[in-house]
Amino acid sequence: MKQRIKKYLLFISLGINFFITLPALTIFVLCHDIQFDLYKHLQARLGRPEIVFIGDSITLGGGIWAYHIGTYNFDVWNYGFGGFTTHQIQGLAKKASQKGFHYAFVMAGINDEDKTVEGADKSFSDYKVLIQTLLDGGVTPIIQLTLYRENEQSPEFIDRLNELLINYSRERGLKLIDLNPVLAPEKSLLPKYSRDGVHLTEAAYAVWGAKVKATLEDMRSKQVAALDRQKRMPSSE
Repeated sequence: MKQRIKKYLLFISLGINFFITLPALTIFVLCHDIQFDLYKHLQARLGRPEIVFIGDSITLGGGIWAYHIGTYNFDVWNYGFGGFTTHQIQGLAKKASQKGFHYAFVMAGINDEDKTVEGADKSFSDYKVLIQTLLDGGVTPIIQLTLYRENEQSPEFIDRLNELLINYSRERGLKLIDLNPVLAPEKSLLPKYSRDGVHLTEAAYAVWGAKVKATLEDMRSKQVAALDRQKRMPSSE
């Protein structure tokens, strides 16, 4: 009799725990903010400074970037900050440089106040400062061209800024990612990739993540090839 009572109590306990934990698990699975907060909490204790994404709210919206690029560890950091201008992002670049990241994916410009062609020249000057900050800190920067918004009101600003960034990346031998041909092919962010005309959907981050993953694989394969050639070079002794 006692064993039957214990068995019933066990089933009742399991049932109560199930109905308590199921809503909590559902909230965790569905709420990206909770997942992101937990990830950052664990990252502070377990993560290494390998890859960092630097930018404004568009970068911040990527949340756990490790998921987007297929790197399931705590070594991919998100330094996105809502509303930040290119000038303000210089501070994030300094922070990344001091922490000692290997790679930094940078996107900036959409929050800059002066959306004229002359304003693009000023934004570009700020951009060069943050890129040089990363280089001086031993971080390899990857420039991500500024995205057009849906029904972009200042295409000449983004045209000019991206043109300057393309030329600069060629001069400095830096990697560059351009998401506009897919996400904004007519200089306007496609509705299927946007939540509000500016910020991105999960589908857009999937495209972005695939581009980043391919870029990382290419850079790493070239580094391995360079080391292999160096090992094969005959000794001068």
